[in-house]
Amino acid sequence: MDDAVNPEARRCPCRSCEIRRKTKSNATPIDRNSTPVVDILEQRGRTHGNFVTVSKIAQTIKGTYATADGLSPEQRESLDMMASKMARIVCGDPNIVDHWLDIEGYARLVRNTLEKNNV
Repeated sequence: MDDAVNPEARRCPCRSCEIRRKTKSNATPIDRNSTPVVDILEQRGRTHGNFVTVSKIAQTIKGTYATADGLSPEQRESLDMMASKMARIVCGDPNIVDHWLDIEGYARLVRNTLEKNNV
């Protein structure tokens, strides 16, 4: 069957769309305490730490260079992202390799820009 005849053929298979379809239909209500977002937030809380605490620490770090002159937008953004990653390391699980790879990646992006511009 083509898509015009069979609307099911165009149906998005993702969990969010499935939840929306079930909510709109007369299907059994879903458990709002176990949605993909809730599950992700619980998992991230274990690896990244408490969001409120992480936010406070990240903003404190960012405040140390807020008035620094001479930073390009890319450098400032890289530092912002690294500050967030450092706060996650301090508040969450410091043994998550991805935290460290993210910091390395943001530093590499600035390095690449500097090298490209022969700075």
